Amino acid sequence: MLEVTESAPKVVQLSSMDSEDDLWGKLSIAPTADAEGTTVVWQAGLLGSEDRSDELRLLVIPDLAKLSLAGARACVSLMGASVAHLERHGQRQYWQPNLCWLAGCAKEQIGAVSPHLLDRFALRLTGKVLPIVDRVGTVLNLLEAKQDSENVFREELSSELRQSLKQATGRFPKLTLDSLKRVETYTSVLEVYSPRRSFTLARLALTHAQLTQTTQVTAAQVDKVAEIIGLQLPLEDLETLDTPQLSQSQESAWEDEQAAILPQTTHPKSTLVADTGGNSVPRPVYAPDQTKAFGPKPLIDLELPSEPYPEDVAPIDREVMSLKLPPRRFQMETVGRGLVIGVEPTRTTQDLALVSTLTEAAKYQSIRRQRIPEQSGKLTLSSADLRCYRRAPIAEQMLVLVIDHTCLRKCQWQDTLLPYLSWAYQERASVCLVQVGMALNKKKVNGKINASELRASKMLERSILVPRISAGIESPAGRTTPLAHGLESALQTLRHALQHGRSQIQQATLVVLTDGRGNVPLKISHSGNIEPFLQVKQQGIDDALMIAKQIGQLNGVNSILLNPQPIYYPKLPLELARAMQARTVNIPPPLEDLWEVNI
Repeated sequence: MLEVTESAPKVVQLSSMDSEDDLWGKLSIAPTADAEGTTVVWQAGLLGSEDRSDELRLLVIPDLAKLSLAGARACVSLMGASVAHLERHGQRQYWQPNLCWLAGCAKEQIGAVSPHLLDRFALRLTGKVLPIVDRVGTVLNLLEAKQDSENVFREELSSELRQSLKQATGRFPKLTLDSLKRVETYTSVLEVYSPRRSFTLARLALTHAQLTQTTQVTAAQVDKVAEIIGLQLPLEDLETLDTPQLSQSQESAWEDEQAAILPQTTHPKSTLVADTGGNSVPRPVYAPDQTKAFGPKPLIDLELPSEPYPEDVAPIDREVMSLKLPPRRFQMETVGRGLVIGVEPTRTTQDLALVSTLTEAAKYQSIRRQRIPEQSGKLTLSSADLRCYRRAPIAEQMLVLVIDHTCLRKCQWQDTLLPYLSWAYQERASVCLVQVGMALNKKKVNGKINASELRASKMLERSILVPRISAGIESPAGRTTPLAHGLESALQTLRHALQHGRSQIQQATLVVLTDGRGNVPLKISHSGNIEPFLQVKQQGIDDALMIAKQIGQLNGVNSILLNPQPIYYPKLPLELARAMQARTVNIPPPLEDLWEVNI
């Protein structure tokens, strides 16, 4: 279609392997003109323009959810931009982008894509991949095809459609005030408002007017294209809105355009059926058509979308600033050592996934042996077979958060805790939440305290964005305060993160929010039986101070104690902070306690 309306485009594919050098350009070594030496030259990237030509390029993204960070940032920068400006490695270039974008993404993975990137792809089509019965035969037919490799998947447009597209490019209809109001009526009721969605609907209406050979865009044409992309009006607008109808010539022109694109189906004569009440109601029931032999089906069957913008309701599975490069405070090794979350194609042998590489190569051994007979009996590898591991980002820092839920009733602890949570997000730090004195779903067993209430609970997550962390912070208060066991859990986590194994944690921040009034000794938390220790007295506080002194002896730990300033025993938090060698931050009381009303 681009060849008819514009010119033959150059197809460029973006993937998860693309880096900044691949996209924008890099310095490389090349032989000189006399071939006697070498020189440093500038090599343009996939998106750069070395000669500043206005060549039309079609950028294809097979999987938007797996697009590299550099590719996502490039899409946001170039899509819709009138001028591109590049300053890199001493090069200064500017040109006018002439790009068309085509991307695919699974619907269940739409929540992992940045909303800024999705907003650029305002026009959506829903499709499903059709099963292929004989994959080997399909591959062999493609290899034996007489056409060149670029035309194997080409589908020629009909002459009628080509002629219609050529005529449409010369028409320039105008948008009327009614059509613009109708566009805003559709887009203003969406879950998330974006001006690009209004622009998309208006441009589709302009395209519809071009194909129907009209000089103005009407509200009825906006309704037509809104139905195509799945937009609907609210019920109150459907009842009060006066929808102008297309003229007979416009309607017939639109049906002719659809007939040139979509296959027509003829139905035999229908019959009448009766409803359950016995009344004869004309309901067409079509008999099945005779079986017809069609050509090969496309790999993807397009259909009208049920939800035009699924990211509005999809669960969020991304960072808030997913287009921002994560900061690095410490020097790390070049080989990734994060958690393996999958495999992806690669151009190098770094962090190679051997099993996935051999499995990919095994698919094509029979074909390669036919094409290269001398390699019969040997495993033939290609650079396209290489696969490397996809790893989660490595956390260099950790936030260990110890919260005593029994001391949060009369203090503004949320505002005081927020800066540390923001720091954990900005630094992409892993998070360990230790909950002391939280309420359980079943608090009593036979009228006695549950053994789980005598212990602190711990959860370790990769980032602060995990929903369990926010839910745990907001947990209600329970009946006991096993502060010593909570500090012991934090101590074990810090030792394991900083001193054990192959952990990459270089620095940890410990934030303790408590009033210091621990009423469960450490032995009770370990045994889970409170009967022999009914008269605990000072033992729970002494055990907490003992563990706090061990925390203060750790290296690489920045300790902070958030003091709720309790009315009773106000010196306990200060003694605990002194034992941990922690900095003390006072939590202000509630606003209602700061005002005195004089009558």
